[in-house]
Amino acid sequence: MQKYERFAKNITGLGALFDKDVPQSLMDLYWETLSDLTDDQFEKACQTAARKLKFFPRPAELLEMIQDDQEALALTVWEKLNRAIREYGQYRSIEFDDPAISATVESLGGWVAACLWRTDDLPHRRREFLATYQVMSQRPNLERRTLPGLHSGEPARIETRQPIPLRLVRPL
Repeated sequence: MQKYERFAKNITGLGALFDKDVPQSLMDLYWETLSDLTDDQFEKACQTAARKLKFFPRPAELLEMIQDDQEALALTVWEKLNRAIREYGQYRSIEFDDPAISATVESLGGWVAACLWRTDDLPHRRREFLATYQVMSQRPNLERRTLPGLHSGEPARIETRQPIPLRLVRPL
């Protein structure tokens, strides 16, 4: 985390919600323990704790909420990748709106290689994709990029938060 003020606001807010006094020593312990999280991750964990928990969360509970959220997102993008492979295949270039998906696919051999994954290799590829995606999604400053298919042309664009609308373009 970078902003102590934002952290303090969230942790004291949780304290107020759960009727728990949060002394400075406890706040310092939480700050040290959770310092690897981004400000947004910590805030989201606090919001989830406020909705789901009955008692003031321990640091491990906040970390579990972040991990559960990241795993659910990774599974969603795995399904998105598979759908794009089935619908558009190796010949078309493709662009995902989530740069971590593109970076993950590139690190695993690229778009064409992903389209050629064998069905019996998919359980292994899924584990590899999920682990790599979780790392890539933590990298700052990733940019959207086109994953080239066998035929160049304008890429199909895959949007994450919508039901995969694409703009299809004929190859040159």
